Amino acid sequence: ENKAEVIVYDTKKENGKIIHFTDVSDIDFTKNVKAIVNSFNRNDSSSNHTSTHLLHQALRHVLGDHVEQKGSSVSSENLRFDFYHFKKIEEEQLKEIQDFVNDKIDCSIDLIETRDEDYDIAISNGAIGLFGEKYGKKVRTIKFGESYELCGGTHVKNTLNIRNFLIISESSIASGIRRIEAISGKKSINYLSQRNSEINELKSILSSNKDTVGSVKNLKNENSTLIKGLKKSQQKLIQFYSDFYSSKFVKEHDYNFLIHKLDTENDLMRSLSFNLIGKVSNSVIIFYNVDANKLNIICNVSKSLPENSKIDASHIINKICKEIGGAGGGQRYYASGSGPKNDKIETIIKTVTKTLL
Repeated sequence: ENKAEVIVYDTKKENGKIIHFTDVSDIDFTKNVKAIVNSFNRNDSSSNHTSTHLLHQALRHVLGDHVEQKGSSVSSENLRFDFYHFKKIEEEQLKEIQDFVNDKIDCSIDLIETRDEDYDIAISNGAIGLFGEKYGKKVRTIKFGESYELCGGTHVKNTLNIRNFLIISESSIASGIRRIEAISGKKSINYLSQRNSEINELKSILSSNKDTVGSVKNLKNENSTLIKGLKKSQQKLIQFYSDFYSSKFVKEHDYNFLIHKLDTENDLMRSLSFNLIGKVSNSVIIFYNVDANKLNIICNVSKSLPENSKIDASHIINKICKEIGGAGGGQRYYASGSGPKNDKIETIIKTVTKTLL
């Protein structure tokens, strides 16, 4: 008997029916089908999904009951939570939010799930639903201690299964709407381990210069802070990278160029460019990284450039992205883009920049 494997990569609910999206189109529905759940992906998704509930609780605890969920996205890789709040969240508040979630994880709270709870009773008992969502008379509720929400997703059986929670970024996506991106479980531990490796690599670079011995010792003292995921240590890392790259600019005509590949995530790449852009006048910084087969690129242009200068970050990014079959955009002084991995990217960048000189 012939057997075939069909990968289900997404599911959606339409008109009360569950639709499965697969990687093949010619499925013989007369054959017997055995469904097998990818336990690794399911566990990671459960961890991130439950972390979203705890994050919502933490936001309301730290920022206030006005916090209202405006959307979320959960996968096996990470989680994203959009919510109403009227201003940027301070660094100390972010730490308090992260610590709140990790405290709940450590409390070993069991899942209490009710699949056919009356909607009106659930709401009157304090269950939180997504604003604008249409619910039936019967709902599924998920409870972890004081976290009590209407939800149809997958969750851990006990908060200890999450292991660890780490906030990666906080940003504004619209007026009055903030976004937090985070990771949990093994991926958050691996993330911190990678950051620690970068610190050790940077220590090796700095230790080659006798004048930076004191800085190396200070950086070593920051390692424990980094492992806890504090943003303060990331700022230290940016500063040390900045000190290292500030002497790497190359002068071309009236401009100072810094073109470099970084093995860091996009947020750190962007922060480093802004830290560096004020150190050298009339400067143009182009950083890029490669994530799987995707190339990410940013351009930061010094505001000290004369008004009649042809250097424009958005034009540079658009021309580079056009060459690699990608897309990008931004403004005169800062722009970013992405596209398929291209082994000739550095040559492309230099060709584009020379046309502006």
